[in-house]
Amino acid sequence: MRPLLAVSLESAIRTAVLPALLLFAASATAQTTVDQALEDDLKGGRWSVSVRALDGTPFLSVNADRRVVPASTLKLVTTATALHLFGDFSNAGWPLGTALHIIDGPTADFPTLVLRGNGDATLSDGQNCDSSCLVQLVQAVQARGITDIQNIEVDDSLFEEPRWPAGWAQDDLRFAYGTAISALSVNDGVAEATIAPGPAIGSPPVLEWDSVPAFSIDLTRAQTSSYGFDLDYFKRPGASTGEITGTIGRTAGRVDLKFGLDDPSLYAGQLFSERLRQAGIEMHGTVLRRETVSPIEARTPQPQLIYRHASPDPRKMLQEILHESNNVHAEVLLHHISLTFRDRTTDAGLKLMAHILMEAGAEEDDFDLFDGSGLSFYNRITPEAMSGLLVWASDQTWFESWENLLADNGEDGTLEYRLTNGLPEGAVRAKSGSVFGADGLAGYFQAVSGREYTFAIYINDSAMTHPAARSRIDSLLRTLIATY
Repeated sequence: MRPLLAVSLESAIRTAVLPALLLFAASATAQTTVDQALEDDLKGGRWSVSVRALDGTPFLSVNADRRVVPASTLKLVTTATALHLFGDFSNAGWPLGTALHIIDGPTADFPTLVLRGNGDATLSDGQNCDSSCLVQLVQAVQARGITDIQNIEVDDSLFEEPRWPAGWAQDDLRFAYGTAISALSVNDGVAEATIAPGPAIGSPPVLEWDSVPAFSIDLTRAQTSSYGFDLDYFKRPGASTGEITGTIGRTAGRVDLKFGLDDPSLYAGQLFSERLRQAGIEMHGTVLRRETVSPIEARTPQPQLIYRHASPDPRKMLQEILHESNNVHAEVLLHHISLTFRDRTTDAGLKLMAHILMEAGAEEDDFDLFDGSGLSFYNRITPEAMSGLLVWASDQTWFESWENLLADNGEDGTLEYRLTNGLPEGAVRAKSGSVFGADGLAGYFQAVSGREYTFAIYINDSAMTHPAARSRIDSLLRTLIATY
């Protein structure tokens, strides 16, 4: 018969050790599953992954200290910096709305209107506009009984050139997401049009601008075909003419187009002029954007303010950045971050973003920042620095507001069609990113255990298509959610 003490001791050991062994076995199985997911062929690319608990405990690190191209996941850094700096956005650093001034001068028969941009990226000419609307400026002119004007001057001097951040590819500048950045823009600084098949096979397609033509477009090398859609668009920065080539099938119908602009402020003035004309107000001169125009404050006679929009809604701007990945809104936000130091360039804003990353635990060599949107191919960051930012943000007073503005899987924004089947909506709240040769996803997920994690997952230098790379990232994230 075994001594009672020995039996009790053996039972105690089993009680203590067996759960630990089971936990170790489960952990090993989970790690094996994750390792298998990481063995996917990336066609020359590489995984760079950092996963941490909200308390900062690391759970997965794969090339986490290697710098990657973050693409639009960099918008997490820009918006976190803005929230940390502006707080509830009621302080003096947040921008004023677009302003309209009038100059009654002795040298002209009619007054000149000055459209002054204060960095409101939400100014709109849309039919469903409910705030920061171009039509409100037209109504302000009508309310003063003005029927004739001389010129319209556009003033976007709040931001200093260059209009495009360093590292933006020339191929991107022609499209809406690569439009030039200005303190004055309407409709996100893009011009819209539609293109449709011509009347007969072999004839050029028909292009119609939605409002004011932004520039001329050569269609002589484009033609109507029996079926299909294979059009391409070319335009050099600063050129007055673009070109569309290729074919459009007769069954294609009308296709919406959005063009990036070299000077959104000038286009805003032209669009304002057209809306005034439609309201019966005649312009006898032209729309001017002159670098030599003296500042409003130095004019003689002194211009008179006749209307100013309310400050743009910060939630609307941040949602555009984090939900819809709007580059223009991100770059305008970066300018406002700089302007808190009275810097009309983006230099101060980039330094503040760097400061936030280092406050969150990153080293100076962990990143290089060149813009606020992530479109610049010069940007670099380590997944460890990004996940560190996400951990740090979770401890800030503004975290709940920020997290609620992230896109939810299967629900809205850039994640509306991602991570849907088998996962509840909101299990993942994150920011996606894609540029040539780089795809990423960074944010927060809730595992089946109920525990919350931060993650930064990137695939760089792969020959895969963007949809294929996103599929690999989503597959890995599903594995993490199921095993952690």
